[in-house]
Amino acid sequence: MIKWTQHFAVGVDILDRQHRELFRRMNRLAEQLDMDASKAPVADALRFLLVYVEVHVNEEEQFMKLHKYPRLEQHRRAHAGFLRRLEQLIAEPRESYSREEIRSLLADWIANHIRRADMDFGHYLETQALLQA
Repeated sequence: MIKWTQHFAVGVDILDRQHRELFRRMNRLAEQLDMDASKAPVADALRFLLVYVEVHVNEEEQFMKLHKYPRLEQHRRAHAGFLRRLEQLIAEPRESYSREEIRSLLADWIANHIRRADMDFGHYLETQALLQA
């Protein structure tokens, strides 16, 4: 289980709420992996996560575009890669990937995307606010 803390906050209320929801859904997937090793429940949990991630990244990218974030294209590529990997996992036979692989993917996303790339966007917004003040 991955617990949301303020260390993950980027300082944009709507994005922080969505990130908290992502944590909730990722934890639900992890629980499903622990409870049932069969393909159907895991694929359902992955699809549930995928739908929310698609909505979130669209809103996040629109917000970045609105604020002229200079690393938007890099961010889009990272989002697309994560979405592609979730889609691949849904399509693959359950025995072709391990629980650890899914957990590693989710942990890596949190560590390397939310804590780095999204936080960078939060810092960019802070800098822009200071420059405009």
